Amino acid sequence: MRELGILGLWLKSLLIGPLALIVAILLVFSLIAHRRRRQGQPLPSGWTCIVSVCLLLFVLSLPYSAYLLERPLIWRAHKLEKQFPVTPPATGDEATLKTAVLVLGGGVTRPEMPNAGSFTRIDRGLAVWQKIPPGAYFIFTEGGLSQPGGADWTREYLVFRGIPRAQLIVEAEALSTHQNIKLSSRIIEENAIEKVVLVTSLRHMPRAYQVAKKNGLVPQVACALEEPELTFCPSWQAPLYLSAVLNEYFGLAGYALLGWL
Repeated sequence: MRELGILGLWLKSLLIGPLALIVAILLVFSLIAHRRRRQGQPLPSGWTCIVSVCLLLFVLSLPYSAYLLERPLIWRAHKLEKQFPVTPPATGDEATLKTAVLVLGGGVTRPEMPNAGSFTRIDRGLAVWQKIPPGAYFIFTEGGLSQPGGADWTREYLVFRGIPRAQLIVEAEALSTHQNIKLSSRIIEENAIEKVVLVTSLRHMPRAYQVAKKNGLVPQVACALEEPELTFCPSWQAPLYLSAVLNEYFGLAGYALLGWL
């Protein structure tokens, strides 16, 4: 089906995706409606509602709406990255500043393992950490790793990736972006860290940066590239994508009301 381009993607979605469910529902009720018309009976009650639900399911199965809704968050993240870039240390006093790369986790798949989004952020954090002077801290904060063995697994993984134990801190208690920053701020203060590089996803960066600023941090910004590819093909993943984007908008609104931004 790949050779058929977008038509092949639609055919694949028709066979295994949400489009198949929508078409099946419409087909069944079209047959019922056709039979009733031939018998001179009225259409089934709720027919309009069924068609409306199918159309809604179809719209939600298209990633394009979430893609457009995410654009302002992506634009803001890129702007922050340009405004507060990760710069190589200059000679003199700046080169001696105590530095930390602060990576915000994106969730867990199991109690002891970060999810794919977290690993993307970790990879970006490692790339930044390797470019700054030796001796910099690497702080990873993720709620859910507080389960037995969770923080230990992540710590061992980061050591395997090259972070010295003496420079590694895994914060496993935070359950929200606000707690990620708040608890990490205490770690930064306790270790007299003077310069911070904040790492999270593009979508999450606007909220994370504002929370960091509210907690007295003015970090440099490094975004993990989790930007999805634009597609017009229906997908089961599209509602999850839309939910993640809406979560950021609700998060910004809720945090503003609570005074966390």
